[in-house]
Amino acid sequence: MPVFWDSKGNVHDYLEKGSTIRGTYYVKLIEKVCSDQGETPQLACKGHQKPVRCVFQRDEDTTIIGGRHPMLATYKVCLNNLMVLDWAMLQGDGAYFCPNVLWSGHVCKTNIRSPAGFRGYGGPQGAFFYKTLINHVAAELGRPLERVQETNLYVDGSLTPYHQTMTDTGHLHRCWKEIKNTANFNTRKAAIEIFNRVPGVYNFDWSDPAFTPPFRYFTNGAMCSEVEVDLLTGTYLVRRIDIVMDVGQSLNPAIDVGQIEGAFVQGMGWHTTEEENWSDDGKLLSTNYDKYTVPKASDIPSEFNVTLLKDSENPKAVYSSKGIGEPGILGASSVLFALQEALVAALRDAGHLERPIISETPFTAEKVRKFLVEHGIVPIQQ
Repeated sequence: MPVFWDSKGNVHDYLEKGSTIRGTYYVKLIEKVCSDQGETPQLACKGHQKPVRCVFQRDEDTTIIGGRHPMLATYKVCLNNLMVLDWAMLQGDGAYFCPNVLWSGHVCKTNIRSPAGFRGYGGPQGAFFYKTLINHVAAELGRPLERVQETNLYVDGSLTPYHQTMTDTGHLHRCWKEIKNTANFNTRKAAIEIFNRVPGVYNFDWSDPAFTPPFRYFTNGAMCSEVEVDLLTGTYLVRRIDIVMDVGQSLNPAIDVGQIEGAFVQGMGWHTTEEENWSDDGKLLSTNYDKYTVPKASDIPSEFNVTLLKDSENPKAVYSSKGIGEPGILGASSVLFALQEALVAALRDAGHLERPIISETPFTAEKVRKFLVEHGIVPIQQ
């Protein structure tokens, strides 16, 4: 007879009348029941010689599912003229050429659940590290980040850290130029500087080139994000997003645009809202959506522009197409860097000369508020 375990450890024959539902036994797996009664789905399956279906509550399901692997990156930077990077990660290079690279990696055993393969398989972590490094260089040199980015984009003949000679980088440079045009970058940047003179609210936009390494071909893209920060509460809105993506000859533009939008919003959540909290003994505390904040419909800006690069060929793939499922997530860091630039503008208005570097994700509204308090932008009692 099929059984159903409830959260109090009681056993009921709830499925007595429907005990032959497609030959499947339905079992409610609760940690307390497993520990108290020594029962597992495997034992139930073996004992009844029937398939067993486990039905989880949302918090149980969240606790079991593995998330993205956390990473800690350290770096050293050697400056020569504009910049030469002396240390970096392999796949984090993204769109940027670095002639001298040395990297090392270490796998760590922790007391938390094992992370799982997630969209990008380590690419987003590496890309964020590399972009943070370039961001740091721009801050030290006192130069606009977009200028440092553009100066160090890959060109034909560049050798990647994994010893692949770059070709067809013209598509990457076209994405960069087109995003500055379609997003009206220079005009909006000047208008934002005027807007930021109004106390209390700051906003900024930022462009971020990205493509996915390695090997057979590269999917190129550039993103520009505009955010507005409320200095009183630390909350912020993403006002506008512009994306130019090189997908070769798109087989279905509607599907490709949907993939790009979805990946970007997913990356935006990873960078700004989706924070996991753990107890000291390794228990996940953020097990439901009231404690783990994913992007909502209201978080998506009303102006979300995606442009597919025209006249792009890719003879190395089916019908000159390109994979597009994961690249969009790499450029979502533009939201985080736009948020950083808004905070820099607020600091400058308050008379601070330092240029902070946001080097952690997610940078939530609570962290923005803490940053503002620590730098004396708003008093604690507010």
